Amino acid sequence: MQVEKGATGISLSPHLPGELAICSRSGAVCLWTPEDGLQQVYKDSETLVFRDPSPWRWADFTAHPRVLTVGDRTGVKIVDTQGPPGCGLLLFRGGAEASCQKGERVLVTQYLGQANSGCLPPTLHLVCTQFSLYLMDERLPLVPVLKWDHGLPSPPLLTRLLPPPSPGCPQPLLLGGQGGQLQLLHLTGAGSSTPRLAGPPQSLPSRTSSLSAFPLLEPKSQGQLQERLKAPTIGALGGQPAWGSGDSCQV
Repeated sequence: MQVEKGATGISLSPHLPGELAICSRSGAVCLWTPEDGLQQVYKDSETLVFRDPSPWRWADFTAHPRVLTVGDRTGVKIVDTQGPPGCGLLLFRGGAEASCQKGERVLVTQYLGQANSGCLPPTLHLVCTQFSLYLMDERLPLVPVLKWDHGLPSPPLLTRLLPPPSPGCPQPLLLGGQGGQLQLLHLTGAGSSTPRLAGPPQSLPSRTSSLSAFPLLEPKSQGQLQERLKAPTIGALGGQPAWGSGDSCQV
């Protein structure tokens, strides 16, 4: 896939098999399918809300197969790929509507309907900054339905909505920081109820706490392993084993 200035994010469509949304550093958003290849559906080289250097761009799907979200460090926009070029509606902006702090910037955005199992409305989007977590409903843009100060000592890097243990139970959300810190939240709010946290967040063991699980090495290698576990995370994957084998998350 030849993308101008390099891709910064790729999302898999929850609606059409094999379709991808690809976002580039230049602000272009393309849809890719095996049949039609790469087709540009949106482009804006400027940041969404205010002027701020943002080489990072992200595109994701929504509850409608032809409506996408486009994000940068300043905000998140809803774009109808079949509408007039350049039009759209802001879903989230770094500012007063969301009670953002000074200098707050978007770091992670994710459509939660892709992994939804009925515990939450299918129109929810997650927005994480260096300070807070926001749940946004695409039917009610700009004003978060839930805001929570996550308190991670390092910027959020990983968000993963996990399946609930059984129908009707709150849905687990794994939140990971760049330094390896992990928190498990439980979200609820199906139907007409407002999404909320079900109980206090649960802190999970970090990477550095797993050092004792490795075989004992000679001092130099042991020190190198310890430094590696302390290094900032550049990629991570969260999963949940079958219930009955232990209530835990694997990262």
